[in-house]
Amino acid sequence: TRRSFGLQAPQMLWHYRVLLIDLPGHGSREQEPFTMEAGASPKALLYPTFADLVYENLAIKIVTTLIIKYSMDGASLILGVSLGAYVAMAIAGTHPELIK
Repeated sequence: TRRSFGLQAPQMLWHYRVLLIDLPGHGSREQEPFTMEAGASPKALLYPTFADLVYENLAIKIVTTLIIKYSMDGASLILGVSLGAYVAMAIAGTHPELIK
């Protein structure tokens, strides 16, 4: 959850715009249903790799939308733990133009 970065975020604010988000099913959004399968489009279930599945995932759509909306120059640093790390890696592999 975004609380995982409670100690780091204030320090990062000196150098970066910081957005702390909770994905559906986590933290402040834990009541919203979310699984890798439920968050993916039916087309993604045909893909052979986990990265391909994550690309079509709701989490990817949420994070890429936020990057495009709030990034000063169109690219961002992304930090994540567990699912957030998978999301960050998937975005780096599928949308390298959004990553610094």
